[in-house]
Amino acid sequence: MGISKGLSTSTASALCQGLIVLPYDQASYAETAEAIWDVIAVETNSVEPINPELYYAEFDGPDIAGRVQHLARTIADKIGVPISVGLGSSKLVAHAAAMVKPQDRDAQVHVEVIEQSHEPYLLAQFPVDFLPGVDAKLIQRLGKLGVTTIGNIRKIPAPELERQVNKQMALKLRRLAIGEDSDPVKALWPQQKIEHRHVFDDEVRHDEIIAQALQACVVKIAFDLQRGGKYCRTVALTIKADDQSFVHENEHLYSPSHDAATLLRTANRLLARLWLQKPVVEISVAVTGIDAGGSVQLTLLDTANNSDSFAHERKISLEAEMRTLRKRYGPASVVTGSLLLKSSKLNLWTHALTKRRDERVRVSMDQYGRPLRYSRSGRSAYDGGRYEIVRVIDQWRSSTWSWGKIAEVDAFRVMTEPHGTFELHKIGDEWRLRATAD
Repeated sequence: MGISKGLSTSTASALCQGLIVLPYDQASYAETAEAIWDVIAVETNSVEPINPELYYAEFDGPDIAGRVQHLARTIADKIGVPISVGLGSSKLVAHAAAMVKPQDRDAQVHVEVIEQSHEPYLLAQFPVDFLPGVDAKLIQRLGKLGVTTIGNIRKIPAPELERQVNKQMALKLRRLAIGEDSDPVKALWPQQKIEHRHVFDDEVRHDEIIAQALQACVVKIAFDLQRGGKYCRTVALTIKADDQSFVHENEHLYSPSHDAATLLRTANRLLARLWLQKPVVEISVAVTGIDAGGSVQLTLLDTANNSDSFAHERKISLEAEMRTLRKRYGPASVVTGSLLLKSSKLNLWTHALTKRRDERVRVSMDQYGRPLRYSRSGRSAYDGGRYEIVRVIDQWRSSTWSWGKIAEVDAFRVMTEPHGTFELHKIGDEWRLRATAD
């Protein structure tokens, strides 16, 4: 009838007169999807949901195909819709295998196993835009070479491919064409959760007593978040009545927070929405969406209305919106918050480290992960470039933007003898000297 994937509702309605459009019930789909992810998470620790219809999981051990077949049948019986599963050495191959049409079109479960030697032949039939990270401009360049499918990439001589795209992209395309996407499955489910509950000694009907228990739970959660340098994005409240029934309410925060006052205001709003009619025997507060991101984020372009989406989904959506705005209004029309919030540690501490540095160093640590000594390259023979740490003055955890993503930073303010005070930052596996004071 002229409808294809990617059409807007208005366009589809114009092409097909009398088209009936059912609303997308995000809450129901998310609830069903989360139940499926929970089932998969029992079998493996690495579950990466993309959307309610697509997710990746990493399996190892014996008889993987048999275990996956049984798991798929369990899920199909649970939700009552056909399920297609692809098994491959990478996410790209597994996705392609799952899209292979089964011979029995009426089968509820289809599991396609692709041997590693056959992965390039499977991918060869798919169009170039099936590859991750390929935009419209790159597709246009490849089209000049007659490359319309993934299989064509392997047929193009390397110099000719590098002439249309840079050498790094040419190498990436060749690796993708044989199924090597260098994108391991991320353990995004189940989400990290911090929960505290309070069980009353007897049935409670007074709002004041419930509010006090609620405050005690929130204070404990805020302490756990701040101790780990984390922020949460969702607060959930569950109350158990004397007849063993439960009522539940949750709210997505406007911005990530670990502040006790903010979390308590949210919890009180949730309590007011529940309209308790029965005596209460237990109260539970839980927070999810926990990470090291700062409490300032751009919500102007949040088309999902602060929905419970995953971090990589929000990132992809935000980047797409920013590209559109920059193309229309200029490169400087939209900038990221990291460029605006340049906080300086000067005047934040008792002894300011006024000499800023950004130097890679080698650090030796003790069994507790604290630095014992460090060495700097290019130092004079007098000190040998080696510094013994006599005292760790302070330590904290923060986040920074490193290599295109947010990375956690373990920072240490240390004192050496006789050279003075230094600030060491551990970003991933790398140590850097960031500030000094004599």
